[in-house]
Amino acid sequence: MTKRIVFILMFFFYPLVTASSHSLWVNAFESRIHQPTHVMVSAGWGHALPLGDILTSAGARIGIESFEVITPNKSRVPLRIPEFKLSSPTLTDKNFDLYQADTALQKLAFKQKSDPGVYQISLISKPTVYTKYISTAGKPRLKLKTKD
Repeated sequence: MTKRIVFILMFFFYPLVTASSHSLWVNAFESRIHQPTHVMVSAGWGHALPLGDILTSAGARIGIESFEVITPNKSRVPLRIPEFKLSSPTLTDKNFDLYQADTALQKLAFKQKSDPGVYQISLISKPTVYTKYISTAGKPRLKLKTKD
């Protein structure tokens, strides 16, 4: 009976806990139209797949510590990492602001003699914390900072 109650509570409260948090994931799309194949990879961030937000959004941003391909023989090949800098609008209109988005989109173009096996994409974020403080206007604020 206790297990059943715990399961029911988890079922109802899990969406409430995760609903307000951003998640980080890898987007990967394999194209087999031309041979050899290629894979498009990027970092996803936000609330909705495949792209919920940009990595450097003012509302919630995330720094990438490592982004790499792990080959079938376990060697690690680094991928380009976007700069951890708060985005500002490149265009402002009365109806919207336009932001350039760097999601670390990259193409892995395989070769005819690529090693067979599983190629893994690893994406690790920088450890961050939110610091709560009172602004000079007396209002509570949150600021995202890296742990270093």
